[in-house]
Amino acid sequence: MSTLERYPNFVIAGAPKCGTSSLYFWLAPHPEVCASSVKETFFLADEVSRFNKDLNFKKDGLKAYSRFFSACHRQKIIFEATAPYIYYNTPIEVLPKLDPIPKIGFVLRDPAKRIYSKYSYNRYKLKYDTGSFDRYVSREGEGFAGIHVEEGMYARFIAKYIQTFGMENIFVITLEELLRDKVQGMKKLATWLDIDPEFYDQFNFSKRNETFGVRSSFLHRLGLKLQPLVPYGIQEALIPVYQKLNGTAIPSISSVEKDLVDQLSEFYIPFNRELQLLIPDLDLSGWLHSEKFSRVLGDIK
Repeated sequence: MSTLERYPNFVIAGAPKCGTSSLYFWLAPHPEVCASSVKETFFLADEVSRFNKDLNFKKDGLKAYSRFFSACHRQKIIFEATAPYIYYNTPIEVLPKLDPIPKIGFVLRDPAKRIYSKYSYNRYKLKYDTGSFDRYVSREGEGFAGIHVEEGMYARFIAKYIQTFGMENIFVITLEELLRDKVQGMKKLATWLDIDPEFYDQFNFSKRNETFGVRSSFLHRLGLKLQPLVPYGIQEALIPVYQKLNGTAIPSISSVEKDLVDQLSEFYIPFNRELQLLIPDLDLSGWLHSEKFSRVLGDIK
């Protein structure tokens, strides 16, 4: 590799709507860390889409990946965070070709709460889905089925990463653990990455990528395109202003939707047990029995 090429040695690979945006923006300011110029590069996606049409592995080859890290120099950790990587095969095939082979991180969330968060995000923020939650989690009325439901069966996806990279190179934390104690959660990650954990003792943990309704989808997508050009500190100051200008409140969850989330909690128990067997040290105590929706959806969307 050329000395001018920079590649990540840590990749946050998922999962969507589990707090990866917050993790990216909490890790990026660390003085021993350099983040990709775009949070979700989608460079290693399995397909070319609107998210990566300008720069992707399929079209541009591996060397082009370094363009996202051109500002990185002597930092110990260089990273990106593309949440859907957990579901793709290309990262598993390509990342082991880097030297050094990157470590992989995952943030996971109770899958029943995650799927409602994703539905709410798509419907009220991105305005991609205007159908009912019942339709979102079923396939032609056949009960819980379809890609959105399958995304919460984490073990089947993470097992492939463990097989390829080795458990010693995989970091997994739940959103629930991270929210219980953000300082300790980030110190845990920092220690694992061998960077100074004390940085997080006085850190300002702002929430990122919250689900809120938007007045203008065009303005929101424009903001997402401009975000990589804006320094982190300025972003922190502008986000509240943007939310006032373009944000709207989202409707409260309905009783029908609450019942569906409770049913999904029961549905996912066998799949959560698979994950527990795969990663015994992961605290899934809150996932392994049915919890009523009123417990909490989580304050990071």
